[in-house]
Amino acid sequence: MRSPLTIPQQALWFAQLLDPANPGYLCAHRIDLDDTVDPDRLAAAIRQVTAATDALHTGFAATGDGVRRIRVPAGGPERVRVADVDEWIAADLERAIPLTGEPLVRQALLHTGDGRTVWYFRAHHLLLDGYGFAMVTKQIAAVYRNPATVTDFRTHDDLVAAEHDYPARDQDRAYWLARLDGAPEPVTLTKRPAPLAHHNARRHIELPADEFLAAADRFGVTWAEVAYAITALYLHRITGATDLILGAPLSGRLGTVAAAVPSSVVNVLPLRLPVPPGSTVRDLVAAVRTELRASARHQRYRYEWLQRDLGLVGTGRRMFGPQINIKPFPRTVDLGPGAGARVHYLATGPADDFEVTVGWDADTGRIDLTVDANPDAYSPAELDGHFTRLAALFGRAGTLDPDTPAATVDVLTDAERELVLHTWNDTAHDVPDTTLTRLLVAQAARTPRSAAVRAQGQQISYEQLHARAERLAWWLTARGAGPGRLVAVALPRGVDLMVALLGVLRSGAGYLPLDLSYPADRLAFMVEDARPVVVLREIPELDGVPREVLEEAGPDDPAYAIYTSGSTGRPKGVLVPHRGIVNRLLWMQHEYGLTGGERVLQKTPSGFDVSVWEFFWPLITGATLVMAKPEGHRDPAYLAGLIVDEKVTTCHFVPSMLRVFLAEPSAADTAGTLRRVICSGEELPEDLARIFHRVVGCELHNLYGPTEASVDVTYWPCSPQDPPGPVPIGRPVWNTRIHLLDAGGRPVPPGVPGELHIAGRQLATGYLNRPELTAERFRPGPFDGTRLYRTGDLALWRPDGAIEFLGRTDGQVKIRGFRVELGEIEAVLTEHPTVARAAVAVVSGRLVAYVVGSLTVAECRDHLAPRLPEHMIPATVVPMTDLPLTPSGKLDRRALPAPAPAATGDVPRTPAENAIAELVAEVLGGERPGPHDNFFELGGHSLHAATLVQRIRAELGVVVPLAAVFGTPTVAGLAARLTGGPASAGEGLDVLLPLRQADGAALFLVHPAGGLSWCYTGILPHLDPSIAVYGLQSRALAGPGPDMSLVDTAADYLREIRKVRPQGPYGIAGWSVGGVLAQEIAAALAADGEQVRVLGLLDAYPSDQWRDLPAPTAADASRALLFMAGQQESSVAGPLTTASVVDALRKADSPLAELGEQVLSAIPAVVAGNARMMRDHEHRLFVGDTVMFVAAAPRAEDWLDAGGWRPYLDGDFTIVDLDCTHPGMVSPASLAVVGRELNRYLAENDGEAEPVS
Repeated sequence: MRSPLTIPQQALWFAQLLDPANPGYLCAHRIDLDDTVDPDRLAAAIRQVTAATDALHTGFAATGDGVRRIRVPAGGPERVRVADVDEWIAADLERAIPLTGEPLVRQALLHTGDGRTVWYFRAHHLLLDGYGFAMVTKQIAAVYRNPATVTDFRTHDDLVAAEHDYPARDQDRAYWLARLDGAPEPVTLTKRPAPLAHHNARRHIELPADEFLAAADRFGVTWAEVAYAITALYLHRITGATDLILGAPLSGRLGTVAAAVPSSVVNVLPLRLPVPPGSTVRDLVAAVRTELRASARHQRYRYEWLQRDLGLVGTGRRMFGPQINIKPFPRTVDLGPGAGARVHYLATGPADDFEVTVGWDADTGRIDLTVDANPDAYSPAELDGHFTRLAALFGRAGTLDPDTPAATVDVLTDAERELVLHTWNDTAHDVPDTTLTRLLVAQAARTPRSAAVRAQGQQISYEQLHARAERLAWWLTARGAGPGRLVAVALPRGVDLMVALLGVLRSGAGYLPLDLSYPADRLAFMVEDARPVVVLREIPELDGVPREVLEEAGPDDPAYAIYTSGSTGRPKGVLVPHRGIVNRLLWMQHEYGLTGGERVLQKTPSGFDVSVWEFFWPLITGATLVMAKPEGHRDPAYLAGLIVDEKVTTCHFVPSMLRVFLAEPSAADTAGTLRRVICSGEELPEDLARIFHRVVGCELHNLYGPTEASVDVTYWPCSPQDPPGPVPIGRPVWNTRIHLLDAGGRPVPPGVPGELHIAGRQLATGYLNRPELTAERFRPGPFDGTRLYRTGDLALWRPDGAIEFLGRTDGQVKIRGFRVELGEIEAVLTEHPTVARAAVAVVSGRLVAYVVGSLTVAECRDHLAPRLPEHMIPATVVPMTDLPLTPSGKLDRRALPAPAPAATGDVPRTPAENAIAELVAEVLGGERPGPHDNFFELGGHSLHAATLVQRIRAELGVVVPLAAVFGTPTVAGLAARLTGGPASAGEGLDVLLPLRQADGAALFLVHPAGGLSWCYTGILPHLDPSIAVYGLQSRALAGPGPDMSLVDTAADYLREIRKVRPQGPYGIAGWSVGGVLAQEIAAALAADGEQVRVLGLLDAYPSDQWRDLPAPTAADASRALLFMAGQQESSVAGPLTTASVVDALRKADSPLAELGEQVLSAIPAVVAGNARMMRDHEHRLFVGDTVMFVAAAPRAEDWLDAGGWRPYLDGDFTIVDLDCTHPGMVSPASLAVVGRELNRYLAENDGEAEPVS
């Protein structure tokens, strides 16, 4: 029997082939049997039905003309005695089954010690879907009841023939294309879509069915349609989307043949559900009913065909969001009177995003609700939140008012409501109802002779400052200044500016800063709009000024007014009362504890609200204000010198300026002076925080707030120990409440984006002379009627109550349907050694990179391609001498110039591109494509992709994995892979293996027991590009040589190291045996006076912990080869031998399988030699810093102790636990941690961003 695959089988075959180690394509259920069931009789029924069912003795074989289905022997069920059924099943489902060479079906009767029996049934999704499982299970039960029952399923060949008998194909295709015309990108519940994981995260609950079935009756629909509607309602409420596209798995069994063949026929199709504003719950249920019934009529049109029709193949874009899987199968199996058998579904295939499975058990009257999610897209807390809310919504389906607007249905749980409204907003704190002026005057009385202000060689005491300010206040009062009025201040930074500001405040008026760097017409508009009583352009002659009675301002009077940009292009003035800024300053003093001996740098332009706390915080605490020279805030070298010379302890940076500052070599000199740095004004990138801690190392605080709320309303202390991820904006300050609301003005749950609204003491009075705008942005809150300010910013609550900033509500950027964070691209760009600063913008639908430095388009692509997906790589690079900034120091994106028209060619540009283009044309039978043409858009599909890979190997001699065609489906992308094939005989086996050549520090990675260093390639994306990386490999791979001690081997490697790097700085690291060698090499280098910045030990333990153990066996040597390839022992069929391991590596598409027989046969001797010399070795002392990475998963070698290294190390010894096994130490996830940690020691402090992994 050699018959072709069905269309769904072809799709599943290639999906598994792309990810051969993924067990997610296994499907299974277990049936718990009571003691009245006869196991022998059941086993006989299983054997009888298996023999008569095509799917249960089906295998597959790859042939020259494609993949064919073959018949394989099918035995009876295994009879296994187990101590723990759950553990046994979990182990079986964790291992991916090879598509060839091993049975794809497993049935077992598991017998426990207490007499229970469990019938376990597992099959690859290639063979059976849920309907197929139910058919086979039902038939086995029938034969159990009556062994004479005939199994007469139709055959697989009947199914293949029926696929071609599809007269309505064109009609169905037209339906789907019309239905999806103009459809938006599908929304989902995660903000970080991820590739398919190797397992699902699952949550499950059983709910009473009464209310659920009552809802179906009330709406006049089926219970399954209610399940779809509830899920759609939840997605609508969480995302706010009004055009939903859900995934609907449909049985695909419309014909008589499909209904009679146990196979994998299920088809997942998009269910498009409009939820326009004003839609009610009744409207949504009706839409679900209409769409489901129409979809069912057209369900034979395959997902795979529709994916191609929509141009989605190879793009990574999705056709739908979450899936709803209805399980209409009974939860009990009829094995006859009194024989109990209950079904539990264990695995239903991979969930690439979020899948809701619903079943109704009529016997128990319960609704079975399961959610399977991609664990890389949803954290456990996020998944718990979604599941709890969704289950609650299912539980109250029967009580939903049909006429309730869908947008107002509440999805928060009571516990979540308490958290977001009260617990996380419990910020009440007693603050005196006073004014900023009173605080300033009181401090001057306490410390009259202390230095208040230092500026450009001048110094003035508190007493002198207030004396001058008081006389200026008299002068201003005589000219109409007083409470409720404004005085404009247009002076450059210096002592006179501070006299002016204090003088205005002491007159009772509020000050209006006029930044002299602003254009004249903008300043003129501000003066005309605000109508200040005086414009101070200089300090008048104050000698002889008559004393005036000064009218004191009250807490509700304006302290200042600051103009901000308006969306219409007309600036708007924000009036901030004394009460707000007093709360803000007193909170800041309580939080950070500025002392009288400290100095605060004032460098922010006065028109930016950060300047307010810079001006006045030191002057209400007895500290000294140090003022930068005018325009000095733009010069990082000047600022670094000023901080050191003036002994500044506190300063502020917007993040973009902080990056520039840290790139200045002298910034490191401030490390011993600065005590704290405050960041605000822009989103603080994670990589920038880490660079700061490396270069400066003092406290770093991330603050957030709009001008409309007295500068800052949330705060977060940044720690070097913070886990990877976005830097939060933190928690609300005193007497401030943060509400994250959806489009309907209702609180969003934790983890769900909402628009940030602010309430509390710090809110501004409103916009000057703009009552309509004030009413629009400041409005009564829905909770207690107090005012809320609507920021227009998106944010979410983290599980710990901190707030994470997500961007603007109106600033979403999409490229080719993908949501793109420009800051991520910018951060990676700035890691290029020739790029000092970078910005990315969208121009005419294309990403454009603006770089200060030297970078061509090709260099840009080469630098970004290893780190970012294709859609995030800019099409154009514009060189800049500097990036434009707003007066407040932020990046001015609107001032970025349009890129000049770029020449585009449509023909291959290099020999490699030409060769690939010729092969693509041959495989597809069309014209020769251009360098940027997409293989799949040209008509290629997965079968074509496999053929192309074979042709590349045959014609060009380079192995390109099948996954590469999907990852980089352009001619240019594939051409770039031609240099990345596995080594031919003799290549890649030198003692010194260059992995990356660069000019910075050099990291040398010593081989593990098997002698090869190929396993370390995954570390490269996580190391700064300036770091050179080399592998050290065993000489014995080329053939046997004399026995050498570990000291002699290390000396040999040291000679190789000095050939490429005669002197440091060095980093030395190694995994397993390689760690022991690395310690000896590092000790030798340090003894010679060389700089070894770090020794990295990757689950490596000192020799004395191995000395008394027996030598490794041949199986141990084979295991070492397997581990070097990053494979688990479970991937090998049969005993561990060199042959069986190589076979497993070939099935996994591992390049190590391509090593010649000479090398493979040498590896056992290499393993034995390394084990011998390690056991004989006596360690010497290494003087320097060491990082030990421990595989923290449980292991048999429980005697291993990382602390055993301490007698042989003199320096900082850091232990990092990784959630992996010993072979998992070189997995991509583990190497990402290792790389980031070693990078901290090896990357130069040159201001470049650390790699973002």
